[in-house]
Amino acid sequence: MSPSSQSPPQIVVQSEKHFSARQHIGARLRQEDYYAFARVPGPEGADSALLSLVADGMGGHEAGGFASRLASNAFVDAFLRSDDHPPSERLETALFGANDAVLNGTRAARQRVGCMGTTLVATLLTSTGLFWVSVGDSPAYLFRDGQLRRLNADHSFRPLIEEQIERGLITREQAREHPNRNTLRSAVTGYPIDLIDLSPKAMPLREDDLVICASDGLFSLSIAGISNEIQGLRDRTASEIAEGLVEAVLSAKAEYQDNITVSVVCARPWMQAAPNAATSA
Repeated sequence: MSPSSQSPPQIVVQSEKHFSARQHIGARLRQEDYYAFARVPGPEGADSALLSLVADGMGGHEAGGFASRLASNAFVDAFLRSDDHPPSERLETALFGANDAVLNGTRAARQRVGCMGTTLVATLLTSTGLFWVSVGDSPAYLFRDGQLRRLNADHSFRPLIEEQIERGLITREQAREHPNRNTLRSAVTGYPIDLIDLSPKAMPLREDDLVICASDGLFSLSIAGISNEIQGLRDRTASEIAEGLVEAVLSAKAEYQDNITVSVVCARPWMQAAPNAATSA
């Protein structure tokens, strides 16, 4: 189904005390972001990890919303079926499963939806630490001790343009008008993926850590703005933090505000044994 035939709600909510997501359509005509959570069963049947995912359908392609939804659901399904592999290998396998799903979806609906693609960022919180995989520019952040740190690579031209600014090759004013400033260098399109950011091993977590994934609609806020917003909500639930970030973006009143999706996961519950099925919105 083409996403243009749907009328998505203004805000979609997935809430639990320790993990939550908020989503808003922004100034766009349709919602092309998608998110998912999956509680991951352990050897004894109890949940042992939490998978969190955000995908941003490519706005320059038809059916971006269809691509993000298709890729997310295929990713979760492939991940849950590969329970006999190490975490990083499971994430990579799931990514290739998502890419195959987009390829098959394009073939099946080419006459109706044309080409389609999506970014994808997924994190896995386990008792041993944090793993992630990403393609595109959707960020994964760690908030620790009042500091916000981006974990994954930005597969857009933004880092390259920033490097040109630092080298004095272009001015910041020229960068704002750069024709490639919003262009992706890698995406999930069904074709071979040019760039993948995959954590090779677990990153140790602390009990007070927050892990945030988002679509690039969050970039209407500066890094300092995102960090300050989280700091002000640090003692609140994941739901309240996610909602606060979305509201801060909307308060910025960007003229062409993109879709925004924010997921927040508190590390504490997943450092021992986490409180059995995938949940998506």
